[in-house]
Amino acid sequence: MTMRSIYGIKSLTKIFKAIDEKANQNLDVDDFRWGLMDFGIQISKDEASELLSSFSKDGGNSVNFELFLDQFRSAASEQRKEAIKCAYELLGKNGPVCLDDIAKGFDPNANPDVVAGAKVDQEVYMEFMNLWDT
Repeated sequence: MTMRSIYGIKSLTKIFKAIDEKANQNLDVDDFRWGLMDFGIQISKDEASELLSSFSKDGGNSVNFELFLDQFRSAASEQRKEAIKCAYELLGKNGPVCLDDIAKGFDPNANPDVVAGAKVDQEVYMEFMNLWDT
C-alpha cells in the first residue's frame, strides 16, 4: 500500500466524520450534500441523491460509511494477508489489536532516517503514531 492510499482512506474517514452530523456512521442525502458544499463542491439535492445512491448497497438515499469505504479498498493480496499474519504473530496476538499493542511493537530506532541521523527517534515515532486514526 502506498503512502498516498493510506492518507486517502484516512482523509476520507476524517471527511466523513466531519459531515456525519448525526454521528450514526451513515450519511443521508442532506448530510452528503451539505458536507460536499462545505468542501466547496456545489451540488443540487437531486445530484447528491443520484451520486449517493450509486454508493448505497440498496440504491437508497443513505450510505453506511464502512460500506462506502469498502468500495475504495482493494481486496487483500496473498502477500498482504501474509504480512498481516506476521504482524499478529510479532505482536503475540490472536485477537483484536489496540493502538497500545502497535506502539509497543514499533521501534523507531530501526528507521533509516534515524539511523542516518536525519531524524530523531521521537520524531519518527510521532509520525508513525499519527498514521493511525483514533
